[in-house]
Amino acid sequence: MYNQKCGIELHFRINDEIIAIEIPEEEKEIANNIENNNQYAKDYILRLINNGFVSLEKELEKIYRIDDGQRETLIFATEKFKENNLMDKKEKEESNCKWSNECTMFLIDLVQQHNEDFQKKPKNIVWKKICEKINNKHQTTWTPIQVDSKWKGLKRTYHEVKRHNNTSGNNIRKWNFFDKINDVLFNKPEINPPATCSSFKGLVVRDKENTCNVEKTSEESSSNSSSVQKYTSSFSNKRKSTAEKRHNEKMQRVDKYLELFERLVTAVEKK
Repeated sequence: MYNQKCGIELHFRINDEIIAIEIPEEEKEIANNIENNNQYAKDYILRLINNGFVSLEKELEKIYRIDDGQRETLIFATEKFKENNLMDKKEKEESNCKWSNECTMFLIDLVQQHNEDFQKKPKNIVWKKICEKINNKHQTTWTPIQVDSKWKGLKRTYHEVKRHNNTSGNNIRKWNFFDKINDVLFNKPEINPPATCSSFKGLVVRDKENTCNVEKTSEESSSNSSSVQKYTSSFSNKRKSTAEKRHNEKMQRVDKYLELFERLVTAVEKK
C-alpha cells in the first residue's frame, strides 16, 4: 500500500497483533520483495524483531503477511504452533465427520433392511452397500470398515445400557437408539433364538409353537414317568421272585431235615 507521506506501507500480523511497516519510496525494491517473496518477508520481519524495532508481548509463534484485500498468508510459524495448529485442524475434521443422530438412525434402519443379506452373503459386501447408501444420502465419506465399527459400537452401548437397567438398584439409563436397536437385534436368531433345548425342558420353540411344545414336553415328561414306573414295577417283581425262591429253598431244607429226623426216630424204636 502506497502512502504519499512515507512511501510504502506494508501490514503484518505478528501473533495476534497487526502492525504496519513503512518502507521509504527509494527502497521500493525492498518493498516489492517483501510483497512477493514470503521467505524474504519472513527474514525481514525477524530482523526487525531481533533488532528491537518490533516489540512483542509474548514469545513469537506466527507471522502473517496481509495484502491489500485483507487476505492473510502465513509466512512463519514455530514448530509448537504448527503442532497445535495441526491438532486443531484434525479435531475440526473429526468433529465434521461425527455421526449425526439422523445418520445413525439411517444406519440402524439399513442394518434392519439387510438383515437377511447378512445371513446369506459375505458381510463385507453387505457393509459396502450400506456404506454407499449412507454416503450418498448424507454426503459423508465413510468407509465400510468405519460403518461396521460404528454398528459394533452401537451394539456394545445397547448391551451396556440393558445390563445397567436390569441391575437391581440402578436408576434407569436412557439412550436415544435403544428401542430401534432392540427391534433389530431381537429379530436376529443369535439374540432371540427361535428354539431352545435343555435336559430339563426338552425342545421349546417360541411364539406360535409354544403351546405345541408345551404339549410335547408334557408328553415326553409323561413318557419318562411311564418308563420309571415300568422300571420300578420290573424291579419289584424281580425282587419278589427272588424272595419266593429263597423261601421255597428254605422250606425244602426243612422238609428234608424233618424227613431225616423221622427216619432216625424210626430206627431207634426198632432197636
